[in-house]
Order: sequence, then structure tokens, then C-alpha cells
Amino acid sequence: MRIHRTTYSVGIRLELAIQLPMEVNSSTVSKFRLITIIAAVFVIGIIVGISVYPLMNTPSNLPTTTTKNSRSLQVQSVTTQSVALNANSTYSIEILSVAFDQVDAPTGYSDYLLTVNASYAGNASWQLDSSNFHLTTNELSVYNATSVSGEKNPLASSMLINGQHACGQITFAVLNGQKPTKLQYYTDSSVVVAETDDFPETSTWVSLVPAAIVNYDNPTTSNLTVMASILNSTQYFYSNEVIVVRMTISYQQLNNGPSSVVVKSIAEQDPGFTIMNTDPSLPLAVLGNNQQVTIILTILPPHSSYSGGIHIGVGITD
Repeated sequence: MRIHRTTYSVGIRLELAIQLPMEVNSSTVSKFRLITIIAAVFVIGIIVGISVYPLMNTPSNLPTTTTKNSRSLQVQSVTTQSVALNANSTYSIEILSVAFDQVDAPTGYSDYLLTVNASYAGNASWQLDSSNFHLTTNELSVYNATSVSGEKNPLASSMLINGQHACGQITFAVLNGQKPTKLQYYTDSSVVVAETDDFPETSTWVSLVPAAIVNYDNPTTSNLTVMASILNSTQYFYSNEVIVVRMTISYQQLNNGPSSVVVKSIAEQDPGFTIMNTDPSLPLAVLGNNQQVTIILTILPPHSSYSGGIHIGVGITD
């Protein structure tokens, strides 16, 4: 018997021992050699394939998987930053009072003037900007902050650090019939910095009163003059404020006119307005030697939004 050995080396030593009968002829031997070579190549191919396949399919060589993981990491990073910021900082807004104003609002709208207290606690700061406040109503409409002449103390932009707060008014023009339900602070609606849905009831109303108008009858044929002016430095009045009016009355006796006249009564003639005080008190005599007297009136505006001059009736007798 003859032993034929064929050896191939591809990182692994492979030996095939084939035992052949001595009687085979040369043609048969050639064919057997060819078959042996083909079988060896096939086996080697399988071994190489098994070795290379894991390397070709590692996660680092998969572009799609790498991109997806990278995006996930970016989102995780942003989320972590946001959580860390919220954990170390507290942004708070509180609505202290609500005023209602229709004297400056566009047609079909009403102005809500919110007195807001904004506070910050943390190791960074809060760049407060009143234009970043937004109001949501019961109909889910969202309104941006605006400004009106009726604001008494507008909320100013400021930088708040730990323990600081800022207080002032923010105004929103809202469609008639809608009611405010939520106040939010943000530059991007997807990232709300602070919010509150605690709305106090409307406590004050804004009126626009540019002048005081006097109505009176002269009971004599002599010269009687009655004038009035508002002493306040503003024309806008809240219902919890007072309008101060200075009234001057002068009388000049002529011919057979009475030597004096008497101011018997003073009344506010517009619905909702109330005279709280008259100084000096009535009745008050005015002599006919061209004497001039001054009366100071303290008037409370109505619980409604009024626009126009106030009318004051003066009762004078001889």
C-alpha cells in the first residue's frame, strides 16, 4: 500500500491522509488528486469564511448602528443638561393681582393687566424679559405680552441672581369673552421655564378720565364762576385709587344781586363714581366781593372700565 500526503497551510495546518490501493492506475490517481485538491480548497474556504465573518459584522463597522447610537447620545446629553439645570435652579412666577382695562384695548378685545412677581433661586442667573411671558385662555388661545398706557408699574427686564425677585405689570390684549387660565414664561414653547395657573379674581378696573366738567345753575344775575380741574398726574385711574379734583368758586355781586351765595351740594353725576370727601365741608358761603373759595374733592372711580370726563353737579343758592 502507498500513502499520499497533501499539506496546505492557511494559518491552520491541515493534513489529509488518503489510503489508496496499489493496483490503481495512473489515470485514477490523477483524478483522485484533483478531487482531493478541490475538497481541500472547499474546506479552506469554509474555515476562512468562519474567521472573517465576525470581523465584518462588529458594531464598529455598521454605519447605520453607529449613527443611531450617536444621535441617542446627543439627546441623552441635552436631556441631562436640562435636568441638571432644573435641579439646581428654581424659576417662579406668581400673579399678585389682576386689573381689567377696556379703555385702551383694540375693538373686540379687553386688556388684562397682571401684577407678577418673578423670583429666582439657584447658582446661575435668570435674564428676565417681559416679552417672553405668554398667556393662555380658556379657549386655548395664546397671547403675547404687550404694553398699554394704563400700566402703573411695568415689569422691567432685569438679571436675577439667587434670592432676587422682580415685581411689575404685564399686559395681554385678549378677545372679549375669553378668560385667562395660564401664564407661562418661555422663549421656546417646548421648553417652559416657569408657569402658573393660579389667577386671582379681577380686583381693579381701569378708567380713563381726562377732565372734570362742572354743571351748575346761577341763581343770581351777578357774576358766578365755577371751575374744576384734576390734580392727579395721570389720566388713568384704577378703581382702588382716587381722583383728586380742585374746584374753585368765585362770586361778584352786581346791582341788586345777593351779597353772597351758598354752595349747598356737590354730586358726581356719572354712574359708579363716588365722592368720598369734600374739603371744606358743605354748606359753604361765598361772599359777593369777588371772593374765591377752593374745594377739594376726593372721588372714587367705578368698578368698571370708564372712559370720558367726569361730571360734577354743584347746587348753589342765594
